[in-house]
Amino acid sequence: MIRKTKWIRYAEGSQLYVFRAEYGFDTKFAKKHNQEPHFSITGEGKSVNSRGGDGYFGTCHDKIVELLPKLKPLVRWHLCGMETGPMHYIENALYHAGFWMDTYGDSRNIEHLKSTIVYGALERDDCLDDGSALEEELATMNPIEFRAWLENRFELLMKQFESDIKQHAPGLYARGKSS
Repeated sequence: MIRKTKWIRYAEGSQLYVFRAEYGFDTKFAKKHNQEPHFSITGEGKSVNSRGGDGYFGTCHDKIVELLPKLKPLVRWHLCGMETGPMHYIENALYHAGFWMDTYGDSRNIEHLKSTIVYGALERDDCLDDGSALEEELATMNPIEFRAWLENRFELLMKQFESDIKQHAPGLYARGKSS
């Protein structure tokens, strides 16, 4: 089930815009492509003053948080499946942690890693704004230890996902799962 917010108006300089968010589990798309439904949250904005060509859409999460702050707790779960968790959880985490085959250590990107593993969703995540705690912990691990760390937090992560969806989008989780 996909939900859409009402259009809201906002201004940037002298330009007036309307904006809405769309969020939920696209079960029709998942069935058509024989895959698990993933939660998604996207936005759409368009200028009120012009005739086409001045719009935007997609994962404009900063704009969603700015204009629809009640949806902020849902943004971190974009592309999270009810069973499999964040899309390609282990593989993407290994890559962004710099543990992926021929890029070992060269591709580390802490911001992408934090997003991929939904770092900060769990109370046990020492979520410092700069990611230094995660980076320090990561420096002490090899790829096998890091994978085990990811697997150990997965069950708690999925419980938090379910809790956040049920709290901030009541009725959405159960319907998405049964469709």
